[in-house]
Amino acid sequence: MVTAQRRSESLQRAALAVSAVSGDALATAGITRPTDLGTVVPVLQIAPAAGPYTLFYLRGVGNFNGNALSDPAIAFNFDGVYVGRPSATTGFFYDIDRIEVLKGPQGTLYGRNATGGAINVITTKPRLNETSGAASVEYGNYNAVNVDAALNLPLGQNAALRAAGTFVRHDGYMRDGTDDQNDLSGRLSLRWEPSAAVSVNIVADAFRQRGKGQGGTPVALGIDGRPGYLSDEGKAFVATQPNLLLGQSMTPLSQTPFLHNNFWGVSATVDWRTALGTFTVIPAYREGSLNFRSDVPGFYIWQRERDYQGPGSAPDV
Repeated sequence: MVTAQRRSESLQRAALAVSAVSGDALATAGITRPTDLGTVVPVLQIAPAAGPYTLFYLRGVGNFNGNALSDPAIAFNFDGVYVGRPSATTGFFYDIDRIEVLKGPQGTLYGRNATGGAINVITTKPRLNETSGAASVEYGNYNAVNVDAALNLPLGQNAALRAAGTFVRHDGYMRDGTDDQNDLSGRLSLRWEPSAAVSVNIVADAFRQRGKGQGGTPVALGIDGRPGYLSDEGKAFVATQPNLLLGQSMTPLSQTPFLHNNFWGVSATVDWRTALGTFTVIPAYREGSLNFRSDVPGFYIWQRERDYQGPGSAPDV
């Protein structure tokens, strides 16, 4: 069952191209961040950019949105809430009910930033009258640690609370320690059904991202046939010819890349079922604080950014 067209229906009867992946399948495949989704969803290409930015392409359609001044062409939605910044699309991949990937233009139902399609992340809702929990611990090479836990608690007959969290880390795959991961996420969900016609779901989540971030492979370069190269581990650019425009040698790249990013948000989904149909209201607020240094774009970048998304908020970049 999917809700790709804003209503619950069978995936086999949905009148659009959509791929759905269950939460169990995501856990089995070890999906912990957006760049891993391309391994389980056909025609979805995902590439990391500088720092925390992620580039999505569906059927080859997308946008290079690796900075704070551009919008994506693939709409990323978390429990029905559009995530407005391409730097804030990670930290959601745990205790998931399913992920829906809609292929092709989706502007009618998902707005202007859905030229190439949309990605919907739907979390596991609290279950009424049920006490349950689950936990898993994984360890692998590069000192990889993946810890997931979830707990469901009933609050009387008409309400339930669900808490979930994850911690994922591993050492860098590059010799300079980059391409590492150090993520900590938590989520608290409340479900309340005061009557058969009304249901309220409230979700609050927080995500902390640390580490060095994306790395790059050194490549040989040349300027007008004269040698230039990225030094070992991509720490500095060395060229035998000064920059003709600036009159000086090119600035060395960062020797200390890092990620120091924090995100949090709260949203509610209120459904009122009537004879005319179901009316849904989804108020939400999200905030992100970014501070990262990277040289993955091929030049030195140090970005500090604070974003607000919600009623009455304005971006502060």
